[in-house]
Amino acid sequence: VVVVATLQGRRTQSRTPHGSVGRRGRRQKQPGRWSPAPRAPGSCCRRSRSSCDGDGGGGIALIGLILMATSGLGILMGKVIKSAVSRQREYLADSSAVQFTRNPEGLAGALKKIGAGGSRLNASKASEASHMFFGNALKKSWFSFTSTHPPLLERIQLLEPSFDGDFSAVKFEERPQPTPVAEQRQPVATGQAGLPIPGIDQALGQALPPVIAGISAAAAVDSVGTLTQEQIDFATALLASLPLAIREAAHEPHDACALIFALLLDRRDEVVREKQLGQVEDMFGGEMSAATLRLSDLVSELDPRAKLPLADLAVGSLRRMAREQFDSFIHLLESLAAADEHIDLFEYSLSKLVIRHLETHFTKQRAKTAQVYSLKRLGHECSVLISSLAYAAGSDEDSVRAAYQAGADQLSVETQIGQLPASECGLEELDQALASLAGVSPKLKRQLVQSAAATVSEDGCL
Repeated sequence: VVVVATLQGRRTQSRTPHGSVGRRGRRQKQPGRWSPAPRAPGSCCRRSRSSCDGDGGGGIALIGLILMATSGLGILMGKVIKSAVSRQREYLADSSAVQFTRNPEGLAGALKKIGAGGSRLNASKASEASHMFFGNALKKSWFSFTSTHPPLLERIQLLEPSFDGDFSAVKFEERPQPTPVAEQRQPVATGQAGLPIPGIDQALGQALPPVIAGISAAAAVDSVGTLTQEQIDFATALLASLPLAIREAAHEPHDACALIFALLLDRRDEVVREKQLGQVEDMFGGEMSAATLRLSDLVSELDPRAKLPLADLAVGSLRRMAREQFDSFIHLLESLAAADEHIDLFEYSLSKLVIRHLETHFTKQRAKTAQVYSLKRLGHECSVLISSLAYAAGSDEDSVRAAYQAGADQLSVETQIGQLPASECGLEELDQALASLAGVSPKLKRQLVQSAAATVSEDGCL
């Protein structure tokens, strides 16, 4: 259309009428020549306007082509810059991984597996996040300057200069698939000491004491911050054992609130239970109260060992609450826990777990730096911690004393502590002690964990 309009404008301009123009602008007839018929008034104006329109259309088309070319060049340059930055950051990521892990062979092995197995991602929007992948997730580029990752061989040779680029020797471990939960529910021998966690030799829901048999304090401390395949299998089995309605509730903010409230409902005293449901209705309305009551029936059938992991699962949905809802939620959480005027260990643990994860998200508080580098002045707090754990671990006076002594020996170099009576080791005192001990340095925290692990594992079971 633009081309036709341009040609039409030029054709109009090329028409030159025969004859001459007089002083008054009238056309004079020439002898022997044909004189065109008189034109209607305004025809010249229409012809001139057509000519002007033709010139404007061609200019607009040219400007449009220039803008298209410029935008295309801008997009190309943006991709080139993103790819260049991504390649440099991949080198930085590799060097940082080696710096923190001190294991270049491990990173080189991971890159070799990517080279042997491939890393291409078949997704429609993979290019939008291509610079975030561990390897090149897109098809191979014809030009190196548009690639988001450096050549894999080059990255491996920086870590392992002797590598020749042969990926045929790379082997992948074949991990056994987790046994379905339905197949795991088998009768258990009466003399079994407990559930060996991590591991899923038996599924949840069995009448077994929630203990870990035959574990040392050192093994318990070393397991902090690590993730094994057995633990992944255990988490898979735990999720599969949850009813579908529970899993769906944990992924929706409204039902996630009701799920936490349902975990705190009293199962023994009906009067306290009605009081708690009334508190939920007063704070969040009748719909929340009905959802809490509906989920409480399902929660009551869960294995006790699955309740805290379930609360942890719901934290992600709870982060989507509004700031005002968060304040009301925390107030109601504390009210439900104290509805019977007594806070037990589960209520304390659940409240601390949820509040700890949500406060950092809604209050935007900066992480506190360690201020205490010695336990000399925290002897009373350490005594409360170790004594409380000893009373929880021991079943009689002798076992309590043995558990306390095992933990105290771990802190004998750092501070002097003494065993406190049970009346001074309640949850309120323990909460205050933990708040004070939270400000110690990481090295001292590790010693506290070692002392706590030695205390609770004195009898060989957790």
